[in-house]
Amino acid sequence: MALARRLIKEASALRDRAARYTRAKPAPGARHALRQEARALLDDARRCYGTRDDNVALNFIWPAGLVRRALLECGRRLAARGALAH
Repeated sequence: MALARRLIKEASALRDRAARYTRAKPAPGARHALRQEARALLDDARRCYGTRDDNVALNFIWPAGLVRRALLECGRRLAARGALAH
């Protein structure tokens, strides 16, 4: 959970920095440096974007499997008591 918070905070900071650069008018001669930093920011944003996709197994699939097992056990117990028909 701490990793997710840190990544969200870093992505927000990158977004804010990119927004500042898009609003600012570059000084003469500074365009090349700004372009390089904008490219670096874009690369960082692209790298962070897929982070959520990489965690789908931990955040969705694994808990869904646990819920399935819990529901199956509930069904077994109810059937053992005669509360459910097969």
